[in-house]
Amino acid sequence: MFPGLKKQLNGRYFSSEVEVIAAAENWLDRHNSEFFFSGLQKLEQRAKNVLSFVGCILKKSRIWPM
Repeated sequence: MFPGLKKQLNGRYFSSEVEVIAAAENWLDRHNSEFFFSGLQKLEQRAKNVLSFVGCILKKSRIWPM
């Protein structure tokens, strides 16, 4: 979901779960609200696409689950 975070953590070794969480939180803290808003907009569009696809499948199947 966060490819930049994956890059940030890739190749690093952590001795505890707490260190991983701290590194992830530091990365997230460096981003402004626009970064997260953009992600939410993309998530909304993906959800609409999935619902549209499922609707098309249900219309074609002619078998409606109850």
